[in-house]
Amino acid sequence: MKKNIFFLYLVFSIMLAAFSRSSAAEEPTAKNQPGEKLSFCIQVEAIANKDQAQALENKFIQKGYPAYIEESQDNASKTVYQVRIGKYASRSKAETAARNFYKKERRTYWITALQTDEITPAADQTQKADRAAAARVAEEEAEAAPEGAGEPSAPETIRIGASKDEPATVTRIYTYRGPQGYLCMTNNPERIPRELQNNVESISVFPVTFIAFNQKKKMLTLEVEKKEQDVKLMGVSLSSPSVVQQVFSYCEKNLKAVPLRLKYAPLRDEKKDAPLMGTILLKQGTLINLEIVRLGIAPCAAENLPAQFKKDCMEAEAAARSSKSGIWAANVRQ
Repeated sequence: MKKNIFFLYLVFSIMLAAFSRSSAAEEPTAKNQPGEKLSFCIQVEAIANKDQAQALENKFIQKGYPAYIEESQDNASKTVYQVRIGKYASRSKAETAARNFYKKERRTYWITALQTDEITPAADQTQKADRAAAARVAEEEAEAAPEGAGEPSAPETIRIGASKDEPATVTRIYTYRGPQGYLCMTNNPERIPRELQNNVESISVFPVTFIAFNQKKKMLTLEVEKKEQDVKLMGVSLSSPSVVQQVFSYCEKNLKAVPLRLKYAPLRDEKKDAPLMGTILLKQGTLINLEIVRLGIAPCAAENLPAQFKKDCMEAEAAARSSKSGIWAANVRQ
């Protein structure tokens, strides 16, 4: 009897020790590793052709999205280029941005979880801060987007500041390339490292107000932070008086009392009062430059344009020619 009791006690002791060792071994894996957390992005495409992926990335960048490309390997170990938008601290914020993206673009998407790297040296911390700033800007824009944004509609007729939904101050978004070539966006220029100041590709300003279209100078006059700024319409050819008159009429009819976004490349080695070469967007996303060409109001000026914007301009003109709209009604270029 005593032997049986001793044997049972011995078996129980061995099992208890084994269970304790097992629990101790499993405990660290149940905890998050230092510096690790999840973030989320909107993934739009996974493309095997790098040029096509870059073209799609540029298209979204032109529309104001914080788009970028990540390389990955598929199940066959082939390289694919994932076109992504934004970086969000939570899935709910990513889903909010994605819903607004779908309303504007009518493109399928999926939410992708990202595992951040462990805490790294200062250079990596700067990169993370830049990406986080870009995500915050994207979130703010997505959350501010109105219902039905991107749908074909008449321009809004509210005046800036007349509605509580309008921003009280002007927001500037700076887009630049980081040291590894990825796209960064920030609304605080002090976040841009000094060595990357010359890498700023564009500045987006919202809201700005249309004042007039100067037919003699062939450019718009906008009010930006209570100062007048001359802007040339990038991609729009104003080579004849009749075209200039039609562009004037379009701007007077559609841009007055409407909150606008101005996007332009920063001036380099030029006078501060020189006109900007830029694009104008309505709040709901309509790009005025392309709209003018698409409606046949003016031909496109494709010289010295970024590759994707050049393609978009030429396609807009081809559509106008095909439908014989505006100046192409009689197949005569004016």
